[in-house]
Amino acid sequence: MYFPVGAYLILPLFGVNIAPFSKLVTFVYAAYPAVDPLPLMFIIDNYRYAMA
Repeated sequence: MYFPVGAYLILPLFGVNIAPFSKLVTFVYAAYPAVDPLPLMFIIDNYRYAMA
């Protein structure tokens, strides 16, 4: 998760247009807390049975 923010801060210094990229970074950081636990819930059996 460090690369998108690093690129978001560094690329404008080199004159790179990041307007479309900035919208993607905002979406990824907003969706990350909701998406992060999904592999844990669906892959690890003990957690899946504890949720049911």
